[in-house]
Amino acid sequence: MKIHTHQILAMMLLMMISLAQTACDGNEPDPAADALKQLTGSWQVSQVKVDGMDRTDLFDDFSLVIAQKQFTATNGEPVWPASGTWAFADDQGTTFTRDDGVVVKIESLSNTSLVLSLMWTKTTLGAGRERSVSGAHVFEFRK
Repeated sequence: MKIHTHQILAMMLLMMISLAQTACDGNEPDPAADALKQLTGSWQVSQVKVDGMDRTDLFDDFSLVIAQKQFTATNGEPVWPASGTWAFADDQGTTFTRDDGVVVKIESLSNTSLVLSLMWTKTTLGAGRERSVSGAHVFEFRK
């Protein structure tokens, strides 16, 4: 009887270990992958604030197309170059770094809206008006 009890306990222990390993395999959520799915697509700017002030006028018709590790921007220069690459800077998919070294924080993200923030350190002039203003930029987009 002792042999059977030990065998049964050993088998139960093996089954529990096996179940625990199976439960852990591949079921880990991947926040960066989820963020990438939502980020991918074409985004139209709806509002831009610089240091809390509305500066949407500097980004008329600005659009941003985000794909895996690449982006294309229209009417976003000089703050957003016409094209470039990017990579997540964290495992959570809440921050990414562009190939020009600018760090962009994802403030909020859904399937239809996106809010990005970044620090721009230059003020540029062009054709009789400001093209960019230095400061904390917050871009609100919609799909």
